Amino acid sequence: MKIQFRWLVVFGAILIQLALGAIYAWSVFTPLLIDPHGYYQFSAQQTAWIFSTGLAFLQEPWLLQESCSNKSVLVLLQF
Repeated sequence: MKIQFRWLVVFGAILIQLALGAIYAWSVFTPLLIDPHGYYQFSAQQTAWIFSTGLAFLQEPWLLQESCSNKSVLVLLQF
């Protein structure tokens, strides 16, 4: 049982590193997205919304797992 728990911790650490890498990658690509002469020409507010939405969807499984008994959170996530 102890060995299985150890691998669960390793798997969780890898997932956290992937999430942190995605946040870092976003900070690298943001200047390209908001460049007024670039291909995308997003505003800073639009890129912030895209990033926030991405983080919300990244956190959604965690919220569902932590608050399975709280039905109001599930209802709020659907809107």
